Amino acid sequence: MDNQRSFTVHMPMGDLVAYAKHDKSDCAEDYPGVYIDFVRKDGESALLVCVEFDPQKDLLQTVVYGDCAQDEPTEIVEHFNTDFE
Repeated sequence: MDNQRSFTVHMPMGDLVAYAKHDKSDCAEDYPGVYIDFVRKDGESALLVCVEFDPQKDLLQTVVYGDCAQDEPTEIVEHFNTDFE
């Protein structure tokens, strides 16, 4: 992953790593967005959330992976009033 498309935030219990869903470009048909992983000090990582554009629904959504031991999301939040009206 290109360093300009990712960054790390160091925390006492490990790191948060945010990175673009796609390596080179973003395309609406490919659900552009970002992932945020938690990386423990021992190097093990777990996906926490994905914030993405859903072209089918024409909206932003956050896919939450609340159970770090599972690959399935525990919640999907659809964001509304993104035009601030």
